[in-house]
Formats: sequence, structure tokens, C-alpha cells
Amino acid sequence: LSEEPSGVRGRVADHVRVAEGFEAAIGAALGIFGDALLAETEADAGEIVRSARERDLGQLRTVIARAASAASDAPRIEGLTLATDVLTSAPDGVIGLLSRSYLAESIAHAIAGAATLRLKWPAESFTIVTTSGDVLTEYTLTGGTGLAPSRIELAAELDQAKQRGEALAAEIHEAAAELAELREAASRAKIAAERSFAELRAAD
Repeated sequence: LSEEPSGVRGRVADHVRVAEGFEAAIGAALGIFGDALLAETEADAGEIVRSARERDLGQLRTVIARAASAASDAPRIEGLTLATDVLTSAPDGVIGLLSRSYLAESIAHAIAGAATLRLKWPAESFTIVTTSGDVLTEYTLTGGTGLAPSRIELAAELDQAKQRGEALAAEIHEAAAELAELREAASRAKIAAERSFAELRAAD
């Protein structure tokens, strides 16, 4: 990334925005691909991987931003939310990657939803992620404590911090303007009082 290779936008997670409260779930749903490189096209991804192999840079993962995101046939399940429904901004490749992922409020909801999915969508793979970041698939359940926040969570916190900073700056500006008005009004009142006092003395 430091070399700014052609056709690379950056890290996947830096280009995904999520409805508030679902950051941990989407980060867990993306898994290792949250930190993958976001390539514009398949050709760009191929060039990145080829270069990494030639330079012995280790294993490299990419998500293709402009990948065709076919309409998902994932059924809607009571108690579950399609992961793509909480994306406010994401490349097509990420939408496709999450097209078989669901979100649940808890592990209990995830397990109940998985049972329904097996009946309504047999022979299809799926992933269910809780808002705490637990991940349930057809054959595995991963969760617990001690998980580091994902890049999506960190990006959301940064956005929120920027918004709070902008709001605070606006409040400070407004307060400064009000203070200036009060000082000006106090100055006018002082001048008027001095003039009135002078007039009284002159009248005496």
C-alpha cells in the first residue's frame, strides 16, 4: 500500500460504511477479507497477486470492487437481518461477499435462524453473525471475548469522533459570536450610562 499500486483503493474495511450498531457484526462477517486489499478489477487483482508472488511478499488477499454483484436469492428469515441491508456504502464485491450472510441479535436467535435456513434454503451455504461478533456457519460457531475491534469499528469510531469535533467547533463558534454580541451590548450600555450621568451632572 505504501507504494500505491495501480488499481488498488486501499483496505476493504476502509471503503465499507455500516448502519450504527452493526459495525462489529459486519467486521466479523467479512472476517479476514476486512483487511484484504480492494482491487478495482479482476485484472488489477491478478497483477497485485502476481507482483506479490514475484517479490515473495507472502499470501495476499484481494476483493474485487467492480465484481458483478448478482441479485441475492437469500431468503428473508424472521429474527435475522440480511447483512447487505445494513450496508450504507460498499463496493459491489463486498456486497456480493456478504450476500449469503445474516445478522442476529444473539446466539440464540442465530441458532433458531439457522434451523429455519436449513429448511428453506437446503444445500446452500450461509453465515450468521451476532451483533457481538459471534459467527455461526453450517458447521462452526466462533465467538467469545477478547476480540480486537475490526477496522470497520475503528473507522466508525473515527467518523463519530470527527462528527463530535465538528459539532463542538460549531458550538464554540456560536458561543464566541454570542459572547461578542454580549460584549458589544455591554459596551453600548456602559457608554449610554456614562452619557446619561454626564447629562445629569450638566443639568445640576
